[in-house]
Amino acid sequence: MIFDFHAHLRRNAQSHQYEIEEQLEDMRANHIAYRVLSTFEGASMASANNAVIALHQQYPQIIPCAVINPKQDEAVAETRRVLSNHQVRLIEMDSLECGFLPEKLESTINAILDVCAQHQAVVKIFTGSTHRGAPDQWLKYFRRFPQLTFVLLHMGAGDFQYGTVDLCQEVPNLMLETSVACEAPALQKALRVLAPERFLFGSDFPEYFTELEVMKLNYYGLTKTQLQNIYAENARRLLPDLFEDAKAVNVCG
Repeated sequence: MIFDFHAHLRRNAQSHQYEIEEQLEDMRANHIAYRVLSTFEGASMASANNAVIALHQQYPQIIPCAVINPKQDEAVAETRRVLSNHQVRLIEMDSLECGFLPEKLESTINAILDVCAQHQAVVKIFTGSTHRGAPDQWLKYFRRFPQLTFVLLHMGAGDFQYGTVDLCQEVPNLMLETSVACEAPALQKALRVLAPERFLFGSDFPEYFTELEVMKLNYYGLTKTQLQNIYAENARRLLPDLFEDAKAVNVCG
């Protein structure tokens, strides 16, 4: 049983229906007990976030994560709205998908993070894929909000993976999500120098294959306890109220 901390919900371009069935089937096939879902697709930021909130109400194994685009005028208000709904405990900011540079939106991002701090929300940050995904451009925010947990999606991917590991050694309020981390020596270094409590398993489904993301971690000879931490226990410790029904997991067969 696995908790997937990062996946995205697709929407059919013609029908505008969200493709939840592919998510549920993939979860069944790969023994995913819970999946954190967000989507960038919808008529507006609010409508996209409402879609994942509605899916959580229908499928409790879906954990809603709200996408916040700090370029949009309503970004702070939307953050306040979604986090006032106690079903939402995570937000995601993606500088590549939404096309922004964090240092140019300091006032808005500070206001967003102020709201997150008030609600003790977890903040997911896109990393990797060109200069827009450089983790260190967020450093001043990590340090300004030490009470928040920031989850670096993709561990910097192939572009910034080594530097991301070094950054996590310096900044204690960071956690690493494992999907798309494709530089094997860098991932091996991360697993060696950082405590297993700093990692969260993610698939980035449907852009990537969940089965391969699971197989990737099994390659490194981790102990059963280490795998249990990465696959499930860290997520439960981070957000116990969202995973309160989860029992002890066995991810090693």
